[in-house]
Amino acid sequence: MADQVGRMSQTMSDKDRLQDMLSSEKSLASNWSITASEMVQQELFQDTIQFLNETHNAQRQLFQLMNQKGWYQVDKVDQQQISQAASQFSQNMRP
Repeated sequence: MADQVGRMSQTMSDKDRLQDMLSSEKSLASNWSITASEMVQQELFQDTIQFLNETHNAQRQLFQLMNQKGWYQVDKVDQQQISQAASQFSQNMRP
């Protein structure tokens, strides 16, 4: 098992490692969000929200680093596309 881990770490690039870390942070954020929504005790809810915020901050930092290196590209949209999406979202929300 240790040999497999060693070989895997040798074959993973920096990009692969950051993608793995980003994926983990996204998963953690989802889990913390679910946990917070089901928390009854106020003090534990506040702690959970703090963990969620810290996870979001880590996720954002990883995204920004990957984006700066050109490893996570996002499509640029213009104001018309944003307005269209907002309009479509509003229509879908109506009963």
